[in-house]
Amino acid sequence: MAKSDRDLVKKRKADYNRNRYKKDPAFKERLKESYKKWYAKNKKSVVERVSTNHQKNHSDYLQYQKEHYRYLKYRRKYASKSG
Repeated sequence: MAKSDRDLVKKRKADYNRNRYKKDPAFKERLKESYKKWYAKNKKSVVERVSTNHQKNHSDYLQYQKEHYRYLKYRRKYASKSG
């Protein structure tokens, strides 16, 4: 099976499950239950991952702020002297 075929099968299965989720309330309940079980089992790693991502994003944002401020300072300093 080629890679594209596998992707197609995955997509078709996802579409089927999405439609089933919308139409079949019993399936929806089973899915929610299984997700709750999965989350209870993996809660620690999920929370850890979310918090590390949050910290990483925040530090990236602070870095961006610092560089942007440096750029603005530079622009203020040299903008009037050009030309």
